[in-house]
Amino acid sequence: MALLGMMIKSLMAALLALAALAPAGAATFSMKRGLNLDQWVTWPTEDKWSDRR
Repeated sequence: MALLGMMIKSLMAALLALAALAPAGAATFSMKRGLNLDQWVTWPTEDKWSDRR
């Protein structure tokens, strides 16, 4: 029984260490070349919904 308790404690410690490292990856985000959002077509405003093109 003591072995099971020790395994659970070590597993919890490992999970806690991984959880502490997870936000570090998000904090180091930087913008790089990728999808340009200016290329996307947006919806017209509500007053132009009835206009036909």
